Amino acid sequence: MKTGTIQQATFRNFMIEATAVQMGTEWRPQFRVSRGNRKTSWCTPRVHAFSNSALAVDAAIQHAKLEIQRGWGSCFA
Repeated sequence: MKTGTIQQATFRNFMIEATAVQMGTEWRPQFRVSRGNRKTSWCTPRVHAFSNSALAVDAAIQHAKLEIQRGWGSCFA
């Protein structure tokens, strides 16, 4: 298992850390969300695997934004 570089993004006062993990020939997206000094654990969303790490990292960021919009903000209140 090989991990790609971590890319950071901010969205609605949340910090998103996204990366991709190589499993065989495919890359799986992973992300975690933080606010202040609180962080979630790494999450692997249920999406298709990708052929390169850049696409997987982009998918991880988009999925993290969706999770924040769905109400993860209450976890950090």
